[in-house]
Amino acid sequence: MVFTVNLVDQYGRRKSMLWGSGGLTVCYVILALIAMNFFPTGGAFKSVVGTVTLVGSTSIFGVFWLTTVWLIPTELHPDKAWTYWLFAVFVFALYQPFRGFADLALLTRDWLPR
Repeated sequence: MVFTVNLVDQYGRRKSMLWGSGGLTVCYVILALIAMNFFPTGGAFKSVVGTVTLVGSTSIFGVFWLTTVWLIPTELHPDKAWTYWLFAVFVFALYQPFRGFADLALLTRDWLPR
């Protein structure tokens, strides 16, 4: 995260988002070529290239696009509001799995064997 924030600070939002768009375009073109059976080789090659391309596109999206979105609230709001917001996100993310398991237990208690 520190690397990506420094990247945006050094080069600016516009350049980082443009580089991210270019990287995503390359990844999605490769995925489209794989989906269209452009490569005549076997399935193992396509699987490896497709997996690497998907991981690459996820990484590129996280580094170049998500960082700029996460940095905007820090510049618009005061630090105290940002701290409360981060705490609220943390509590919500901590609470959600337990709520999901509780809902699952309520939904499945009637049809599970005893």
